[in-house]
Amino acid sequence: MQELKANNPQMPLYYWANAKNTAEIEFIAQFENSIVPIEVKSGVHVQSKSLKKYCEQYKPNLAVRISLKNYGKEGNLTALPIYLAGHSFLLL
Repeated sequence: MQELKANNPQMPLYYWANAKNTAEIEFIAQFENSIVPIEVKSGVHVQSKSLKKYCEQYKPNLAVRISLKNYGKEGNLTALPIYLAGHSFLLL
């Protein structure tokens, strides 16, 4: 969160959980005209069940996963390494 706020100080960040609290997204942010879910994973195992549920329900144009893995894109998902977290909106 510190990295996201340091590089985007005016951007409000929100948290999302489903009604049953079985899925959560660490950050929800607005980027241009899109609402962007940002999931953070602390390792290289990046199975994102919560992000998948969120995307199925709300169908965002963009989604971001931050982890120890390398940069990559797959459909509307942008995967970022942790060291680029603060610059995530420059890379979308």
